[in-house]
Formats: sequence, structure tokens, C-alpha cells
Amino acid sequence: MTIRLTDNPFVFLQKLDWNDLADSCRDYTMLDDIYRILTDGYDERNVYDERVLAMNIEEMKLYYSKHLAIEIGRYLEALGRELQERPEELLQVEFRAS
Repeated sequence: MTIRLTDNPFVFLQKLDWNDLADSCRDYTMLDDIYRILTDGYDERNVYDERVLAMNIEEMKLYYSKHLAIEIGRYLEALGRELQERPEELLQVEFRAS
């Protein structure tokens, strides 16, 4: 099935990949480190950002909650700018749903 942005913009947004956000995220390394620690626990084999290691669990949860939302907002703003500045390119892109 092919999904075009012009068919349904909300379905288009649902099909964006996590990597699309990660590639544009300023704090991706920190957010990724925090996520891994919170979900899988600390693994001494991994190398974590020093700023993350300086936080306790509650600080990590607070940082993640706040900064993930900020990064998603920044990503959507950038996507909106791209749509405004280069609609002819973006509207031609077809996304295949799995």
C-alpha cells in the first residue's frame, strides 16, 4: 500500500521512522543512553554519556520526559519548514506502509 502525504497527513506522520527523529535530534545520545538505562538497566559494557552517569534515576526520568518532547517538537517544526520551503519535492515522495 502506498501512502502519500496528501492522502492523509496524520497517517504519513505515523509512518515516519524513529531514525528520522534520531537523525535530527540534538540530544539523541543522551536520550538514548537514558532510555537504555531506564528500560534495560545499567550495563557496564556500554559507554554512556558522562552527563547521564551524573544523574540519578529520577533525574533521568525527568530529563527524558522533558527533552524527548522538545526534540519531537523541533523535529516537527523542521518538517513543517521543509513542507513550506520545498513542497514540490516532499509531496512527490511516496511512503510504503508495511
